[in-house]
Amino acid sequence: MRLCGENTEMKYFLDTYALVEITKGNKNFEGYIESDAITLRLNMAELYHSTLSDFNEKTADYFFKLFARLTFELPPDIIPKAIKFRKLNNKKNLSYADCLGYIFARDNHRIFVTGDKAFEGMEGVAFVK
Repeated sequence: MRLCGENTEMKYFLDTYALVEITKGNKNFEGYIESDAITLRLNMAELYHSTLSDFNEKTADYFFKLFARLTFELPPDIIPKAIKFRKLNNKKNLSYADCLGYIFARDNHRIFVTGDKAFEGMEGVAFVK
């Protein structure tokens, strides 16, 4: 798999892990924000909670506005697929949000960007730390 920046045709989905790492200044995630990246509103809720907890309201508002342009609403047809995926991978203890994001990314031909060890080595995943 090519890294962000090596192929401008790559399209990405940023899960909450990736979004939080960007807010923390992790340089390994820097290029993804300038790429063709998207996320779900659900991930934005998780991001806002995390940023509000780790920083303050002003910082949470800043990153919420920064990433708002990337957000998509969850299509209802993703839900059954994501729940089946979670059930098939029940030993990995995946969250609902992660499963919804992963299936949304796969259905939209995007690379799921995360640092969550549960996704390491999975098809269609850019595992970044």
